[in-house]
Amino acid sequence: MTIVFVVDKDADTLSGDLNEISTREKQDARLVPLRTVERLFRALVDQKPDLVLLHHHWSGLTISQILERVAKLNETTRVIVFTGRSIVMNELIECVRTGVADYWTERGHLD
Repeated sequence: MTIVFVVDKDADTLSGDLNEISTREKQDARLVPLRTVERLFRALVDQKPDLVLLHHHWSGLTISQILERVAKLNETTRVIVFTGRSIVMNELIECVRTGVADYWTERGHLD
């Protein structure tokens, strides 16, 4: 089974919708909602997900800081960062340098 951590303030709703799609499409995946990065960090101590879907913007931490800590806790987990906002190019570059598998932006807009 593929385990995906969904890290977003609305993770419960998003994970629920994605789990329904996974079941309907007969995919062997389970999406686990985590509403804060602190919960992500705690979960990574005991679990090794196949993928992390990570919202870009968190109060008090930059995306680079979050990604570096994720890599220290589990260097093999792939991360996809997403946002509903446009981003600054240097943030995108930092994500790429940190090894992000993909970056989803609002309708493809970059500042």
